Amino acid sequence: LNDENFVTREKTSDIYVKAWILGERVDAQQTDIHYRSLTGEGNFNWRFLFDFDYLDIEEKIVFEAKDSVFQVGNTTKKIPPRIIIRVYDADFFSADDFLGECVLNLTHVPLGVKVPKKCKADILLNPKHRGINLFANKRIAGWWPMIAPLKEGEIRDKTLLGGKLEAEFSLVTAEEAEKNPVGKAREAPEPLEKPNRPKTSFLWFTSPWKTLRYVIWRNFKWAIILGVLIFIGVIFLLLAVWALPGEIVRQIATKIFKNK
Repeated sequence: LNDENFVTREKTSDIYVKAWILGERVDAQQTDIHYRSLTGEGNFNWRFLFDFDYLDIEEKIVFEAKDSVFQVGNTTKKIPPRIIIRVYDADFFSADDFLGECVLNLTHVPLGVKVPKKCKADILLNPKHRGINLFANKRIAGWWPMIAPLKEGEIRDKTLLGGKLEAEFSLVTAEEAEKNPVGKAREAPEPLEKPNRPKTSFLWFTSPWKTLRYVIWRNFKWAIILGVLIFIGVIFLLLAVWALPGEIVRQIATKIFKNK
């Protein structure tokens, strides 16, 4: 949890996931943002779709791209079949914080675990960890570790686990994709349900009522109640002070007239 609310001092993160295969500036996609995560957990239920050409003999992805904006025509490039998945904490007034990444070679995807408790950094870092060829097996699901970035000047005796990712990877041919199309994100065809996020997940300045209910009231309930009681007490005191001189004059005048 990287952010701290300047009013409530709550630790929160605005989490989103970004992924690409050809390059971050070529085919990168990202989820929506899970706002105000109080536990560090982000829920998305999001579908990434990537199209690429694969040379089975060379075990390379082939694509064409320009090396610069001034280049005439494209250059044919060959890269390893990898998917890079990164998690960020979104910031409004500064660059987004990079929290961790998971890099998977599609020809040797380390087997993920079934429960998050068993998800360790060694799954990615241990070369002896069992893996599968996604081009042969077509589908794999599980939990994978997100490796936290090394900070400047930081010295580690072990790699820091920056998070855990639950995902499912499916590989289909162009013909199979055409016969059974699906939409990006949560869109049709085959739409996905919205994630089950807590009520406290919202963008504060677009949801003033929720901000009042889940941020202000939740953290300052007793202070607000005490403030209201003090305000009411002060009002009654001022009314009493304002009415007291008139009441005194009325009582004196009543006694004078009775004596006469």
